[in-house]
This record gives sequence, C-alpha cells and structure tokens, in this order.
Amino acid sequence: MFSFLRRYVLIFLVLWGGMAIWQSAGKVSDLRNERMHTLILIEKTRAKLEYTRKKIKVTQMSGFMLLKDVITFSNYSTLKERATKLFDEYRSLQRDEEELQVRYDQLQENYVSVEGIPLGKDNDFHNFLKASLFILLAALGAVWSEALLATLGLLSATLAGKLLLFYGLAPWVEGLGSLHLSDSNTTLPQSTHSENDGEFGCKMLHIALRPDESISVRDEAFCAGYSDSPQLTKDTHWIFSLRHPLMSILCGLTLMTRFRSAPESTVEHTLSISSDDPDEYFSKLFLREGERVLISPTDLVAFGSGIQISACWKLFSLPAWCLGQIRYYTLTGPGTVVVRSQGGITQLTVSPVLPLIRKKHSLITSSSGVILSARRTETLVPYILGRTDLFDLQLRGEGCVRLRNAQVVPATLVEKTFYTFLEGLGKLLGF
Repeated sequence: MFSFLRRYVLIFLVLWGGMAIWQSAGKVSDLRNERMHTLILIEKTRAKLEYTRKKIKVTQMSGFMLLKDVITFSNYSTLKERATKLFDEYRSLQRDEEELQVRYDQLQENYVSVEGIPLGKDNDFHNFLKASLFILLAALGAVWSEALLATLGLLSATLAGKLLLFYGLAPWVEGLGSLHLSDSNTTLPQSTHSENDGEFGCKMLHIALRPDESISVRDEAFCAGYSDSPQLTKDTHWIFSLRHPLMSILCGLTLMTRFRSAPESTVEHTLSISSDDPDEYFSKLFLREGERVLISPTDLVAFGSGIQISACWKLFSLPAWCLGQIRYYTLTGPGTVVVRSQGGITQLTVSPVLPLIRKKHSLITSSSGVILSARRTETLVPYILGRTDLFDLQLRGEGCVRLRNAQVVPATLVEKTFYTFLEGLGKLLGF
C-alpha cells in the first residue's frame, strides 16, 4: 500500500515540478527580454536627456546674447519677439527635461525590480538566477492544484484500466487456448530431464566427458577446473548459432570455450562449472536424440556439440503477448545442457491432472510435453497495488520444468526502472 501511494506521490511531485518549470521558463524568457528592452530604453532616454540639457545650455547662451543686443539694438519690438520665443523654447526644454528625468528614473526602477522581483542594478548571473527562483516559487504556488488534478486523473484512469483488464480482458484471454511450441505433426519423446545426471541447484557442477564428446562453456570464468590430460583439448567456439547471431551476441554466447575429449581416450574427463557469484546455482540435463526443451538463452551456461537451437514467433497469439514473450527458443538433443539461476533452481514434474501456477519470470526450461497458458491472478487488490502481474504462467501437460527460486532486482529506483525495461524487452524477444 505504501509503495503504491509513494509511486503516485512521486508522480504528483514530478508533474508539479514539471508544470512549474514549464510555466516559469516562459516567464523567465519574457523577463530576460523585458530587461534587455528596458536597458535599451534607458540608454535612449539617457541620450535624449543629455541632448535636451545641451539644448537648454544653448538656449541659455542665446539669452545672454539677447541681453547684449538690448544694449546695442534700438528695435525693441523685434527684441521682445525674440525674447518671447526664446523664453517659450527654454520652458519647453525644461518640461521635456523633467519628463525625461521622470521616465529615466522609472526605467531605472523597472530595471532594478520587474513585477516586484528584485534584480539589482548589475546585469549579472546571480541577480538573474535570484529572479528565476522568485518566478519558480510563484509558479509552484500557482500550479499545485493543476498537478494534483492531473495526478488524480491519472490514478482514476489507471484504476479504471486495471479493472477493465481484470474483469474484461483476462477472462477472455484465458479462453483463447494455450501455447503449443512443438510441431503437432512431429512426435517427440518426452523430456524427463534425467534426474540421475547430477544435483539440482548446486553451486559447483561436475560434468563427465566421455571419449569423443565435447562441451562448450559460455565463459571460461565458469570453468572452475578440469582434468589435466593431453587427451582433453581446449579451443574457442566463436558463436553458438550462425542462424541466430543476434541472440548469440546479446545472450553472451560468443567466444565460448570448448572442451573436447579425444576419441582414443580411455577415461572420462571431468569439467567443473562454478561462478564467482555466491548466489548463482547450476543445473544440468541430458537430452536424448530428438528430445526438445524450451529454454531462456540467457540462462544457458554450457551445451554439448549435438545441441541445436531453434526459434518460433508467436506474433499473432494474444496469450503470448499477455505472458510478455512472443519469441521462444528451444534446444534439441542429443547432448548435455547446463543452466544457471541466482537464488537456486527447483525441478518440478507437471502432470495432466495437476497443473502448476508460477510467476512468468520463473521458468528456466520446460519439456516439449508441457503446455504454457496465461492464467489470471486471483487477487484483485494486489494487482491494483502493483504487487503482482495480471497473468500468471500456467503449466499443463506432461513433463518436467526447471524454475528459478528467486529473481534479483536492483534496489534503487533508477536501476530498477532500467533493469525492468531491459528485462521486459529481452523476455519479449525470448532472451
């Protein structure tokens, strides 16, 4: 419950901050333009004020010259007319000077403070940053209600969508059928995963190589040790499958180490598989001729030389989309296969009378006789709160499956989001 509320509180804060920044960005830009325009007007008004003051000085000099003419000039009517005109011009210039001074002082005040925001007289970064913070705080106070309404709208739409999926789509998808990953015209032996060929979920796995047998390991770091014999050779297996190069590269199945036991060897050589991760476990299975298993290539650690991989798309299968995987990879024997998982591996037997329900991410391998289908989760409230998926994986039919005991998810929100995105994309493509 708290994680659900925390998620929407975070959404509200993001919307609130984003809307405030978006609104304040325009005002800051307008403030910058207005400040530059005010600065230009100040310079123009200052120039006009200086020009008017110069004209006043010229008018005053003309008045002194007129006094000189009064002494030497006898035509008083002409002098009176000149004096009146000069006095009117002087008074007009004084009024212009007063108006320009008032306008200049007002522009200076607007330059220092625009709409009550103190900017300072200097056009420096600190003053502009201070004004931007004032605008941002004002925007935060203005848009919080809009952000709250948007969050409530998003919450309502999410709840309505989840209820529609739970009561509308999910029951319909359950009735669409299952995923059959094997060719219906081909009879394949059932995979039993040979329980006598090793322990399940062990931290160190020992593989016996018989004469003329080889096995490729995805990374030499997994090779904890092997028999020191001239009849056991080691070389590089460059890529798992040339038919699936993208899968081989993205799943790390390139530059693998291949161990080969010579045909004339008289003893079984031993190869030990381990990891430097203390939480990683390994399991092996042996596939007979024509035997097939569904697998996630990311979990593949080692495989024999006779193992072949194939893929099938389920683009037009709605259950496949609901399970989050539209491309499936299968391995065909004969040969040994080693898989890994963090937290341990469990093998279970699927019977026709007792299907299994598991989480979608838990499947590592399954026999060709196991049928996959989407099953709606039975709990509505945990689904609405985001604690479980809408669909679980239903395993029916006859065969064996290997399941991971735990899923490792990063702790931080950013890492978890990035990890969930990449994991979802990889699972969708079958990796």
